[in-house]
Amino acid sequence: MIVLTIVFSTLFRRSIENFPVYLLSGRLIFGFFSSSTSTSLRSIINSAPLLKKVYIPKYIMTLADITANFITFMISMLDLIIVILITRAEITLNIIYAPIILILLFVFVCGVSLILSTITVFFRDISYLYQVSLTMLVYASAVFYPKEIIPPKYQFILTFNPVFHYIEGFRQSVYYGLPPEIDNLIICTLIAFVF
Repeated sequence: MIVLTIVFSTLFRRSIENFPVYLLSGRLIFGFFSSSTSTSLRSIINSAPLLKKVYIPKYIMTLADITANFITFMISMLDLIIVILITRAEITLNIIYAPIILILLFVFVCGVSLILSTITVFFRDISYLYQVSLTMLVYASAVFYPKEIIPPKYQFILTFNPVFHYIEGFRQSVYYGLPPEIDNLIICTLIAFVF
């Protein structure tokens, strides 16, 4: 985070105020999505010996991995709190909306992870392709740059990127100190429950 802050705060110092909080708020959300979905890819395959001996619903293995990652993610939130305090970022009452986005993110990640873990049982090579997709996705999620620098003709990349909406919703209450936008909340809810 320190390296990214030094490099990108130099590039975006005029357009992003308090860059460490901006960066970490996006990085944490994307990190949870990335680690949970990557871990879940092989959750059923890795649990095959146990699943053959004892009847356990297969989705339990995937949900266990996601829950473990979510606990780690919540502990990582302490880093964000420390950075907010060190940088003296303004904390408003609107931070109470952040848990809503985090719950919707958890539901969304569960959906994506269950789909990926099922597909991986039949197509083992998808785990390698998925890692490449995650690399592309992080650059298409406005994690470390302002969304405004994307030219209007390419804004559709952010619009159709579900992870971006969760990052934006979380930043709205934590970084900007504003209540969530209703449009963003509706989109995040729909994405979560569709997946």
